Amino acid sequence: MASPEDQPPPDSAPTPVPADLSYGGFWELLGMVPLEPAQPGGPSRVKLVVEPQHLRSLGLMHGGVTAAMLDSFMGRAAFAHSPPGHHLVTLQLNVHFVRAARVGDTLIADGEVQHNGRRTAVVRSELRTDQGSLIATGSGTFMHLPTDPQTPDRS
Repeated sequence: MASPEDQPPPDSAPTPVPADLSYGGFWELLGMVPLEPAQPGGPSRVKLVVEPQHLRSLGLMHGGVTAAMLDSFMGRAAFAHSPPGHHLVTLQLNVHFVRAARVGDTLIADGEVQHNGRRTAVVRSELRTDQGSLIATGSGTFMHLPTDPQTPDRS
């Protein structure tokens, strides 16, 4: 349980939300890095070089790493279209595994925002090696949420 000193004063301003919520702690833990869009105006891509810590048995990359890369890319793409004063959360994540990735593979997640509404966004994604081999595909649905819980969502 948090002590009273850990609690912000009731009238304090909301914590500002960084311009890019999707890079930092978890990304650094996995070794994912953001890349420039493949096409002007497209979403930023996500890159990862498969290392031993990403593996499961048989020397194959763990499916959770695949899912995390696709979710991270799609969240980043959806966030770029969030209304001002909003962040987002994943509502649904679908991953379709095509082939295994192995140590040394350089993976890039890319795709497109298929729908961006007032409350939700739908994103499609692909995870490929830098040589073009398809590793997995994914789709996700994301919800735009106000950054300040005191501010009503006017969607």
